[in-house]
Amino acid sequence: MQTILQFGTGNFLRAFTDLMVHEANQAGVMDAGIVVVPASSGRGTPGHHVTIERLRAQDCQYHVLLEGVRDGEPVREITRVTSIVRTVYPDTEFDAYRAAYLDPTLAVVVSNTTEAGIAWADGDDLTARPPRSFPARITALLYDRWAHFGGDRTTGLHVVCCELIEDNATALRALVLRHAATHGLPPAFADWVRTACAFHDSLVDRIVPGFPRDEIEAVRSRLLADGADGRTGTDGETGGGGGLAVRDELIVKAELYGLWAIATGADRAGGENAGPGTSLRDLLPLDRAGQPVRFVTDLRPLRAAKVAILNGLHTAMTPVGLLAGREEVRTATANLTIAGYLGHLLHGEILPSLPQYEESEEAAEALVDLADAITERFTNPYLHHRLADIALNSLSKWHTRNLPVLLAAWGAGREAPMTVLSFAALAVLYSGHGLDAPRVASSGFEVRDDPALVAVVRDAFPSSSGASSAASSDGDAAISGWLRDVIDAAALFTDAAHANRLAAEAAPLARMILEEGITTTLKATT
Repeated sequence: MQTILQFGTGNFLRAFTDLMVHEANQAGVMDAGIVVVPASSGRGTPGHHVTIERLRAQDCQYHVLLEGVRDGEPVREITRVTSIVRTVYPDTEFDAYRAAYLDPTLAVVVSNTTEAGIAWADGDDLTARPPRSFPARITALLYDRWAHFGGDRTTGLHVVCCELIEDNATALRALVLRHAATHGLPPAFADWVRTACAFHDSLVDRIVPGFPRDEIEAVRSRLLADGADGRTGTDGETGGGGGLAVRDELIVKAELYGLWAIATGADRAGGENAGPGTSLRDLLPLDRAGQPVRFVTDLRPLRAAKVAILNGLHTAMTPVGLLAGREEVRTATANLTIAGYLGHLLHGEILPSLPQYEESEEAAEALVDLADAITERFTNPYLHHRLADIALNSLSKWHTRNLPVLLAAWGAGREAPMTVLSFAALAVLYSGHGLDAPRVASSGFEVRDDPALVAVVRDAFPSSSGASSAASSDGDAAISGWLRDVIDAAALFTDAAHANRLAAEAAPLARMILEEGITTTLKATT
């Protein structure tokens, strides 16, 4: 059996990596067992870490409840996960921890130590059992393994990071080498890290609400009814998961959709030219078991596509949905008028802004498939993703998610009317004025953004008495001037020509939203 060492015990890894390895084991493409260690010390007392204690009480087994939409139909699946074989406290069970990382069958390390986990900590002692910070622990682990196996290149490790930061494994590798230099470790060790170990950046995506507290008794009743593993259908309710000898206190609820993109080529993380002889894809063939895993040479195009499609659509739909009286992503996209607007935005502006859309027919089809999978998430009846939550800091989000689409279109000589409309709707929402303002106010929505920026949006508005006054006084020119103030305050552009163009194109749309409402505006422009 192949060993995987996992740093992190949280809901995400258990409903993501551990579930995928379980499915790959069941499919016969892997024979792997995961050894789980906490991402942090837990003050050195086993009883402090509840998840570890519960895993031990449950023979390292638990259930995952996936909910979502597949091919337009709602799906609920319960799976009993059996991929974890052992848990270890490094602080109090160091010998067992050391045995795990010196195991000759160990080739893959997976981590999710949160965004704060991959960071430098002054004063770390590499001789501690174990060191305090995660980068120091990995350094000490690798150094001990290097010494134990005499620098044998085939005993290097693949390290896959799931932390929600860009270039996560690249950052960890840099910190390991920094520790090696700071603590005077042999140059031969640093060379072994560079050439015998591979650090793989990865991009992860799955919403994991966690323990289904509000429906736990219903879920447990289903487990009792289902009995042994094995799914019982594909239309709505599917089963597969009783069999625990004890009451499951670690059930994890997650969305059906998932994406794990792992950099394995000659990229900034080292790639397949570094590390042990066996490729990561052969060691972790999750895609061959039908899991949502992509092995790519470079994460950057996929990351850019995800930000543009998922995050860009979220930011564009939020002001439109709130102005239209919708409170959640699902209810907003269920509205045919809003759905039409988002469809035009996605296929007419967002996808053409991405380089791979023009690369080849195959690349364009892959991009469309990604977009279809992402937008299907919006219809998930089990998720309640509030637009008010997405609206946090929307202007800065528009800057990073939607402005690149606008600039790509302008640079290619195309118009981007839906992206411009999203900016106009956002400005109107922040202003608190217009035909839809009473509806927004009655919903309890409050703008949450930089107070100075919000003050500019509201103070510079051309009329204190509403849309009709602003339109009748100076028409679009007054609104264009107001939007230019907003653009400058948000620092959207460095050149005046682009700022003036956006203000001029958005002004008539903003005026229509103010005077006639968002629904009429959408119908008139899509």
